[in-house]
Amino acid sequence: MNKKSAFFFIIILFLMIFSFGCSKSNNSSSEIPQSSTSPEPSESSDPLPSSEPVSSEPIGSSEPINKFISPTTGNVFEIEHDFYPIMVTIENASGARPQTGLNQADIIYEFPVESTITRFLCIYNDNLPKVVGPVRSARYYFLYCQKEWDCIYEHFGGAMEKFDPINVYNSKYNWIRVNIDGLLGKYSSFYWRDNSRQAPHNVYSDLTYVKVKYPDFVSSRSYFWPHSDQPSSSEISAKKIHIPYASKKKPNVEFYFDEATGLYTRRENGEIFKSVETNSTGNTVQEPVTTNNIIVQYVPMDTLHTTSYYRRIINMVGTGKAEFFINGKYISGKWERKTDKDVTQYFDDQGNEIALSVGKTWVAIQPTGYQVTFE
Repeated sequence: MNKKSAFFFIIILFLMIFSFGCSKSNNSSSEIPQSSTSPEPSESSDPLPSSEPVSSEPIGSSEPINKFISPTTGNVFEIEHDFYPIMVTIENASGARPQTGLNQADIIYEFPVESTITRFLCIYNDNLPKVVGPVRSARYYFLYCQKEWDCIYEHFGGAMEKFDPINVYNSKYNWIRVNIDGLLGKYSSFYWRDNSRQAPHNVYSDLTYVKVKYPDFVSSRSYFWPHSDQPSSSEISAKKIHIPYASKKKPNVEFYFDEATGLYTRRENGEIFKSVETNSTGNTVQEPVTTNNIIVQYVPMDTLHTTSYYRRIINMVGTGKAEFFINGKYISGKWERKTDKDVTQYFDDQGNEIALSVGKTWVAIQPTGYQVTFE
């Protein structure tokens, strides 16, 4: 081979080696290994049980945010919030007004008691205010509400019920595990009297103190009324509601719906009903009493007369008519509580369970002989 031929041979050999190297490099960088089978899920990838808080992780967050749903209001908390219900009997005679802490209650039952007077049975869970009251005595039918909530109960005595013949201290009602009766001396530290008011309309309590004294209390209630951002509804408007309870006068108790807030505001005897609350600056102010949901529960009611007293007799177990006012709409239905060991449930006329709006609920215990009206 002459020199010229050798030179061309070297050039060709060099080009072949360079081309092969580039081809190998390109092929290896474009290939992504694929697994022939999907990986087996680990134990940590199993879905959380329904009782666990909902967890979400926004973009840019290194730690998930747990959201805890209140069983009494449907409100969302981003920090863990125990179910710790406290029930308080709060008076509604004229000498008790304005009450304190009504707007902090998650659920308020309003019952007829003596004559045309009603009384409030307030359930606190989301918030435990430092001042609630005036605290007054129990009625035996209040205790059946306490039983279905299995809550701590604060009251100041109880009416004798000789027709049974029992009273609220009798062993028949010994299901109340924490019964903070202010008339019993051992519970005197839970209450105080406001000397600017006349007795008996001046007894108050601090619910944060209750939790300090009973930190380990756990309610056994496991079923709760459903709440939804899209609650039960209808085509029937209800912007003004008149609830007579056991009174024939008009106006008695009324609720007016505000489209802007989605709340019903309570009135009594034509006047806006107010509660003393502590605002964000720590000052006390009088605020209109409002609620998101109104449940009217029609119940059989009788009155027992004796020579010394008369008492209401109300049946809280069974089934009956119910009416619901949610987001300015009216829904007809029923309530049902099969035994005193069961929880009261609410259904529309088609048998669907009522979904409440997220927020507070007012349960009007309405005697069947009087009719609620609305417009």
